[in-house]
Amino acid sequence: MSAAFQAARRQPNGATKAAVLTFLIIVGIPIMILLLIAVVAATVVFTVLVAINWVLARGRGLRPADTGRRNVRVVRRD
Repeated sequence: MSAAFQAARRQPNGATKAAVLTFLIIVGIPIMILLLIAVVAATVVFTVLVAINWVLARGRGLRPADTGRRNVRVVRRD
């Protein structure tokens, strides 16, 4: 009989269950939604940036490479 009372005592009461449910509704769910929105936004932004970088890198291949310096004065030290 004692074990049944101890098991019943370990179970959360109605007030605790209501408090946890209220916390989840007011704080937990909105934070999870904001995190989900942040992940989706970051994925979209980085995908767009990677695409822009890829397009710019492909465009650089069409132009001749700039191999020398311009408007640089060479100082010779002998």
